[in-house]
Amino acid sequence: MVKSIQFKTPIYDLHCNKKILVVSLQEKIAAFDSCTFMKKFFVTSCYPCPGPNLNPIALGSRWLAYAENKLIRCHQSRGGACGDNAQSYTATVISAAKTLKTGLTMVGKVVTQLAGTMPSGVPDEEGTTHTGTRRSPHLPGVVTIIDTHTVGEGQVLVSEDSDGEGVIAHFPAHDKPISCMAFNPSGK
Repeated sequence: MVKSIQFKTPIYDLHCNKKILVVSLQEKIAAFDSCTFMKKFFVTSCYPCPGPNLNPIALGSRWLAYAENKLIRCHQSRGGACGDNAQSYTATVISAAKTLKTGLTMVGKVVTQLAGTMPSGVPDEEGTTHTGTRRSPHLPGVVTIIDTHTVGEGQVLVSEDSDGEGVIAHFPAHDKPISCMAFNPSGK
């Protein structure tokens, strides 16, 4: 035995290249040096896939891609499902319909509250309760790619407060959960 590493949750997949060993857990990724097995970094913001591959990742010779649980606009790169904030005609119509539905729903809630028939503290469709708290939105289909050579030790954090150290790309791939990813031999 060279090294024994234990986790509190089940291991779903292992990936390795010449530099790092990546352990894929349900909503977390742990990376270790492939020679010394010392911990290099970890990611805790993975979006779990409902399919057979619970935490899909792709490991290339230098880059690691994973499904992120939310889109952070300040780190968003070009490409993916929505570029330059341009919407198709269909997306514009759907957006208008959602806005109209939200407006009508709000009118209905106000009328219901005035009538006194809506209990307080019951969650509505948007994830808010009538006491004013809001759940953290998780967005499926977002991909983050990090450079495993330049990312620092510790937690890889893609947030509005972080500088995104090591982040190469961060974009929405599509509107469904990501079930698998892979790099081709050229690294694309």
